[in-house]
Order: sequence, then structure tokens, then C-alpha cells
Amino acid sequence: MCLLIILASIMLVSLIICVKFLISNSDDFYFGVEIAYGDFEDCKVLVDKVKAEKDHDYPRIIVDNNPVIPDRTASIIGKGENPVAEIVRTLKNLEKAGAQLIAMPCISAHYYYDDISKNADVPLINMIEETYNIYQVHLPERKVGILATTGTVSSGIFSRFFSGEKLIYPDRYSQENLVMEAIYGEKGIK
Repeated sequence: MCLLIILASIMLVSLIICVKFLISNSDDFYFGVEIAYGDFEDCKVLVDKVKAEKDHDYPRIIVDNNPVIPDRTASIIGKGENPVAEIVRTLKNLEKAGAQLIAMPCISAHYYYDDISKNADVPLINMIEETYNIYQVHLPERKVGILATTGTVSSGIFSRFFSGEKLIYPDRYSQENLVMEAIYGEKGIK
């Protein structure tokens, strides 16, 4: 049986926010989210995942939507500018605004996680590591299907946590014509 990870990473971010917020049990806990595209509907998902009875029950979420962060996939495959400096600038903006925990919903940006996190003064969630931790607790014997950009797939970043024999990727045709179309196509998510 196969567990399929669909990298609508904002959903995972929202789950982690809820857990971290509940663990913090603090009224003054500020969570930062760095996003590199202008889809604010994703930010609404973050709020919708918190089950709150009144407005004061929601976590404080600070969002820096930075549309000038270079394309991570293009950079990974050697066809674009390195995004680290701009992501770090965004991270610093969130820290200045008071964020005590920061997430990067972009899975491709995690290729640069080490370079980015060494510049952070507050914890930066590693979405792949968090996914792996959830996997280890709940589904350690299952295989993992990966749907991600070609850059993310070619980078091997999932292999840093998951053992290779447990990872399943689409064939080349499906990756380029179905997965990438769903991400970058006319009706894609980016």
C-alpha cells in the first residue's frame, strides 16, 4: 500500500501551526509564514484549520508575501538565480515583525534549508523533516509517493530523511506532462 504525499504544503504548514500553537499555549505566540507567490487563499487555509470559537482563539500569523523571490525550481536545475538571499531577507522581515516560529510552505525552497536556517534567529520549520516525523509515528512501513516540481524531485531532498526504497516518483512523462502542468500550467497552482 502506498501513502501519497501531495505537496499542497500549505496544508501541512497549517497542521504544524495548529500543533505548535496548542503546545505553546500562549496568547502572545507569533507565527511567521514566508510565501513567494501572491495566492492569499493559501493564507486563509491556515486560519481555517484552527478550530476557534472566537477571534481571540486564533494564533497570531505574520505573512510576508515576497513575489520577487527567484523561482526555486529554476535555480535547482541550474536555470535561474539562487533564491537564498531573498528568502533570508523575507525571514528577517518576519523576525523583525515578532515571529517566534517561521515556516516556508515552498517545498522546493527546502533544497536551500541549511543555508537559510543558519541565518535564522528563531526556529525555522523544516517541512520535509516534519513530514518524515509524522510518517515515522503513523505510517513507518508504507511507501511514499512524491508529487513535486521537477527541481524538487531532481534535488533528492526527500532522500535526506526517507530511505530511497520507500520513495515512489512519477515516470518522466507523468512528471513533465501531468505534475508540472498541475503546478506551472495555465490552470496550475503557481
